[in-house]
Amino acid sequence: MEKTYYEAYAELDRRNWWFTSRARIIEAVVRRWSPAKETGLVCDVGCGPTTTLSSLLSPSYNVVGLDVSPIAVEVARRHGRNAIECLSLSEYVSSGQKADLILLLDVLEHVQDEASFLAEICGALKPEGILIMTVPAYAWLWSPHDEVNHHFRRYTRNQALRTLKANGFESVHSCYFNTFLFPLAAMKKLMDKLRGPSGATDYNDRPPQWLNEILNAIFSSERWFVPWMGFPFGVSILAIAKKQK
Repeated sequence: MEKTYYEAYAELDRRNWWFTSRARIIEAVVRRWSPAKETGLVCDVGCGPTTTLSSLLSPSYNVVGLDVSPIAVEVARRHGRNAIECLSLSEYVSSGQKADLILLLDVLEHVQDEASFLAEICGALKPEGILIMTVPAYAWLWSPHDEVNHHFRRYTRNQALRTLKANGFESVHSCYFNTFLFPLAAMKKLMDKLRGPSGATDYNDRPPQWLNEILNAIFSSERWFVPWMGFPFGVSILAIAKKQK
């Protein structure tokens, strides 16, 4: 993707309500479920130019980001994320590294061959390692946003769990999230679908500050629920799984 995309993405990651709220939700999930502490390794696979989540986690965990895009890595480092490598997961594993926890956040939908990719994820985890994965929900919510971001699919919770089970993982917790704003999000995606390609401008969305703060407060409040109970529907899916013995 173009450098301007990654620059916009990095800016939104620090300021836009969806990115900042998701980071706080994932932080809460990691603190609830991670087997890794200060000496353990948390590997954020396909992290892109994001910095917010690593900033939240780095005081307590050894977090390393991996991305195959040199532009994404360059932008992330310029914005303060130094613990990031321009490597594929297989290259990282070949260096002898094994992770206590792997974060796979809105990545799997970009991968055509799920089985091979998840086999690499499984091989990169220690025997008691944990995978925390998020993916977009519901095929009927497919919109120009998915086209622009080169998605291959959206999932139901059961589809995501079947995919994990078929590829070496045992689920320990799963749920939908981004639920409180689901009616608004669904309406926007359907309107974008009706508008066609001209509606595919999600990464240029910059709501007024007052609205951004309201949306952030609503979405980020889900961090008190998602690590323990979650929701039966939502815009996104969270799955936490252990490597099968």
